[in-house]
Amino acid sequence: ISSGHGFRPSNDGTLAANSDTRLATQKATKTYVDTKTTGRTKKYVGTISAATTGTITAPTHGCGTDVVVMIYETISSVRYAVEADISLNASGDVTWTSATSLTGQIVIVG
Repeated sequence: ISSGHGFRPSNDGTLAANSDTRLATQKATKTYVDTKTTGRTKKYVGTISAATTGTITAPTHGCGTDVVVMIYETISSVRYAVEADISLNASGDVTWTSATSLTGQIVIVG
């Protein structure tokens, strides 16, 4: 990661800095996700095909109402974590919205 663009790498696995100028390294991201998903046994993986929004209902994902959601975009067969607005209603339905059209995967762990 080049610091010439104003971004600096961060290996903080808690993501506590919540910074607009620090980018989490792969190791930091893995540490964060591993910490959040430890002990969770249900996992749903769904496909996103050129969409800017979607809803996965609780009966479809089967992970309950206490979930961790990750969205990945696939570009040239490489998966990248992306920023999206994610909401969870009281029934456990997960809705995501992106400013740009995405093709990739949504992963829900509960």
